[in-house]
Amino acid sequence: MFWRNNRPEISLLQHDVAHITFSVRNGKALLRPCIIHDPDSYAGIHTLSWHGSPLIRFYTEAWCPTCAEFVYAGFSNDDEGAAEFLSSLAEWNQPGVGLNEAFTALTPLFSLFADGYYRLEERELYPTDGNGHFFWAVGNEKQPNPATTGQWIADVDYHYQSGEPCFLLPGQPPSRFNPQRAG
Repeated sequence: MFWRNNRPEISLLQHDVAHITFSVRNGKALLRPCIIHDPDSYAGIHTLSWHGSPLIRFYTEAWCPTCAEFVYAGFSNDDEGAAEFLSSLAEWNQPGVGLNEAFTALTPLFSLFADGYYRLEERELYPTDGNGHFFWAVGNEKQPNPATTGQWIADVDYHYQSGEPCFLLPGQPPSRFNPQRAG
């Protein structure tokens, strides 16, 4: 009789100064991106979900690269799920010196991903929701968000600049926010 090893395996595949490429095998697929189609329109709702409950949702009807999407939180009716996820973040939200330390600290989080290849990189981000609010301000109502869209640059060649929005998930409640440290 053969016994299957169902333990998640996280393998570092490539490492350089800018990023770490790794794979997940036997991942639990508890934290993953999803697309939900709205049956009443041509809209697509992109989500990052935890145990099937959306953490954050991006809603667009236009499928237009220069049209802002609506962004709203996903835990509107799941306080227990939100509490479980945020308490889990406290374990993983330890300060790291570099990518190697971050990779080691985040390995338990990576075991929650679906099987596949991933990349960990360090970026400088502004902790806002795209509308000038600190990222805790994302509510349960759809709000247009300019950070979700590319931009036409009005020069002679009409260049298009695209990018992927990066959103932070809070590891602490808004009451812990210290404006002096953020300034």
